[in-house]
Amino acid sequence: MSTLATPGAVTENDACRPRRSDAAFAAKDPATRLLRDGAQAPSRAATAAKSRTSAQRASPPIDAAAIHAHVAKYAHAHTPTALLWLLPTILAFLALHTIFANFWPLLPLAALIRVRLFILAHDLAHGAYLPSPKWNRRLTSVLMPACAYTPASFWTRTHAFHHRHVGDLDFPDTAWTTARFRAAPKVDQVAYKLLSHPALVLSGIVPAVLFFGVQQASAHAWEWAIEAAVLGWHWSHGTAAFELASATIAATIGVLLFHAQHTFDGVHRARGKNWDATVMALRGSSVLQVPYGWRWVTAALEFHHVHHLNAKVPCYRLRACHEDAGTWFEEVPKITVWEVITSVKWCLWDEQRGVVATPDEAMRGGREGRGSGSEFARLSLFAE
Repeated sequence: MSTLATPGAVTENDACRPRRSDAAFAAKDPATRLLRDGAQAPSRAATAAKSRTSAQRASPPIDAAAIHAHVAKYAHAHTPTALLWLLPTILAFLALHTIFANFWPLLPLAALIRVRLFILAHDLAHGAYLPSPKWNRRLTSVLMPACAYTPASFWTRTHAFHHRHVGDLDFPDTAWTTARFRAAPKVDQVAYKLLSHPALVLSGIVPAVLFFGVQQASAHAWEWAIEAAVLGWHWSHGTAAFELASATIAATIGVLLFHAQHTFDGVHRARGKNWDATVMALRGSSVLQVPYGWRWVTAALEFHHVHHLNAKVPCYRLRACHEDAGTWFEEVPKITVWEVITSVKWCLWDEQRGVVATPDEAMRGGREGRGSGSEFARLSLFAE
């Protein structure tokens, strides 16, 4: 298998390169043998519990070298397009959080603009958004703490880990298995269930703990200074409540989006010699079916499989890369907005059955279904 030809300044790009040959992987991995041999996986209705099925649909073999060559053609930044996406977003963000702050009917819009700005900052952190590495780093260091209360140092470290080990069960920090959950002390089980409880996630409590608590523990002084300056300004102008509400709503949306991109009906997980970066990008990532009117908010984040094939493809090229790929990406799993919400309950991986599970299912011995690898255990849900 050939590696990506496009050079990168950050480790995430190297981490997205395939680690093993397709032949070696296909000889050992059941999911890839299914793809190669054309066997039909059981449907949802065919399972005993009529829940989530345990295998992927049949699809043609993965031509990794050709796919990576195609994706590499889009792995370059374009300054005019980048500025056309970024500058209006920054201006809208500033207007909604200064001039129109405390105008509560605009709170949902303010939160959505914050989500979009964070997605663009995510690309800056990858060194993919602008041609200049210096400006990518500078803008990342300011926008991450200023718009998302996320220390850039924390983000780059945890996000690099995610790209290196997505779907790899040999790294327990990225996914708890049901066996690990059952073997954990009672206090750890309770904490895990609380951190992954849908009500606490959807209400914004867990995202607020992650963003305003956990992430701050490893921040540098200058990152705290930026966050303090933003909060101080809002406090002095009487808009702190609006600012914190906007940030919490945006954090909750972000947690849901990034979690669902690797936690959905039919996701693939593996360990050891069965793990392959290309297969994880194509079978362990989803395509979010975003309604047309909402695509401006997501900034092409829905094409997450392309991002994991090559993190140097900027967000404004992801859609073109996906649509120009012919049939290569037809079998990448698709999820709806409703599935983004319902996937919250899946926070464990049942390795014996190859399915996603809830803590309650784990204690009952599990059930049939498809798979998932949750990021809740890592406390870095916004790192995908």
